[in-house]
Amino acid sequence: MRAITLLAITAFYEGRNFKLESTEVIVDADRTRLFLRHELIAKLDGVNLFITNNGWFNATTKERLNGLRGVNITQKNRSYKNRSWWLNGKEWDGSWIQIL
Repeated sequence: MRAITLLAITAFYEGRNFKLESTEVIVDADRTRLFLRHELIAKLDGVNLFITNNGWFNATTKERLNGLRGVNITQKNRSYKNRSWWLNGKEWDGSWIQIL
């Protein structure tokens, strides 16, 4: 895991604001949100974790999401035109999904 991912995910679960390069954690009264390149990719509402890739099937998005608890994303086909992501063993199209 890259250092920036570890720092961001730690801040995410500790409920602290964080910003470094293209990764940002924003905390408000009732939720914590994780952004990559200004795109929301994860949110924690109380105890419920939701994730999306917002259409970004790339290594950085996968790396940040894989840092979250209960998230294991793998890629079955490495071709740029035929990307297939698998979330916790099931094919996933990157749309919003609840993890916890």
